[in-house]
Amino acid sequence: MTRSTTRSTSGQVSPPAPRVRRTKSRPAKKEVTLDTQLEKRLHAAVCHYGNNYELGKLAGVPADVLSRFTRKERNLRLDTAGRLAKVLGLTLTDEV
Repeated sequence: MTRSTTRSTSGQVSPPAPRVRRTKSRPAKKEVTLDTQLEKRLHAAVCHYGNNYELGKLAGVPADVLSRFTRKERNLRLDTAGRLAKVLGLTLTDEV
């Protein structure tokens, strides 16, 4: 497929206009994070466990995610917290 060029009135050839690639926008993912009290309890349990690599392997969570969580650089998603809680023998409950 060729792109056409245009000639100006002075006879010079101008380059073709650049193509614009259109992409479909995806809806943003909704992340459910932990509330502060639950986060503090889970943080203490993960830090007490000590070995992020071993804990991550048991829970199916990357060790770098646990490392950033213990350094308080990021929060955990609820599904990740559930896997960790199961390995650590904790339960995630909603106290009203």
